[in-house]
Amino acid sequence: MQAVRKSSPGWSRPSLSSGVLPYTARAIKGTALLEEMRALLRAYEPGETPDAFRRRMATGDPLGKATAARRDDLVRRVFLPRFLVDGKEPATSLRQLLDARGSGPWLPPLCLLFAARADVVLREAITVFLPEVRASGRSAVHTRDFIAFLEAQEARGRMQKPWSENVRTSVAQHVFHQLTDLGVLGNARRGVRTLLSYAPGDLPFAYLACELHRRGCSDAALVAYPDFLVWQMAEPEVRENMNRLVDLGLWIYQGAGSVVRISWLFSEWQTVLNILGALR
Repeated sequence: MQAVRKSSPGWSRPSLSSGVLPYTARAIKGTALLEEMRALLRAYEPGETPDAFRRRMATGDPLGKATAARRDDLVRRVFLPRFLVDGKEPATSLRQLLDARGSGPWLPPLCLLFAARADVVLREAITVFLPEVRASGRSAVHTRDFIAFLEAQEARGRMQKPWSENVRTSVAQHVFHQLTDLGVLGNARRGVRTLLSYAPGDLPFAYLACELHRRGCSDAALVAYPDFLVWQMAEPEVRENMNRLVDLGLWIYQGAGSVVRISWLFSEWQTVLNILGALR
C-alpha cells in the first residue's frame, strides 16, 4: 500500500539545507555524548513531551553520578534540540528501535544526523568544511584549519556578534571531538585528525529515507536531500542505496536519468519501525 504523501500532524519539515542560519557556540555545551544520549533515550517514555521529560529527569538518575545542573544542561541543551525537536520525535521512534534491537552500530549515524540538524556549525563542518579539505587533496585536518574556517564565516556575517579567540578555539575543539566520537574523523595525533570514509549502514539510511517521505518530501527531492551529505552521500550514492535496499520491503525504486519514482509500501510509520527493528 502506498503511503499518503502529506506530512503527518506534528511533524515539521527538516531544514538542513539552509546556508544562512547564524552560527552559534552551541557546540561548546554538547559533544557527541553517545553514552549519555543512549541513556536518555532509554529513559525516555515514548510519546512524552519535552516539558514532561525534562521535569522527570530533574529528579531521575539515568546519568549516574551527574549533578542535577549537569543533567538539566544535557537534557535542555543537547537532548531536547536533537531528539525532541518535533515534540515527541525522533526520540519516540529511537526508543522503540532500542527496545527492539538494543544498541549497536546503527545508532551513532542517527545521532550524527540529529546532532547536525540541531547545530549549524557541526552541520557545515561536515558538509562545507570537510569537502573543501578533500577537494584540496588533503587527507587530514588540524584544529587550526577549522578555526580559520570559523574566522572566514565570521567575516561573512554568520555570527550575530563577534567571537573571541577562546570561543572559536573551544567551538573548533568540541566540533572535532564530536566528529571523532561519531566516526567522521580519526583520533587526534599532535592536533592532526585523519579524514575517514563514512558509511551509515542500511538501517540509518532506510530510516532517513522513510522519515523524509513521511514528512512530505517528493521522490525527486528525496534522492538529492541535503541530510544525506552529513553521511558523505551525494545523490548518486543515495540513488544506488535506494535501489540496493528494495529487498527491505519498504519501497520500490525506479530511476533513470533525472526521473525518479518511488512506490512506498507502508501506510503506517509503525510498519517502518517494525521492519527496521527486525533488520539483521
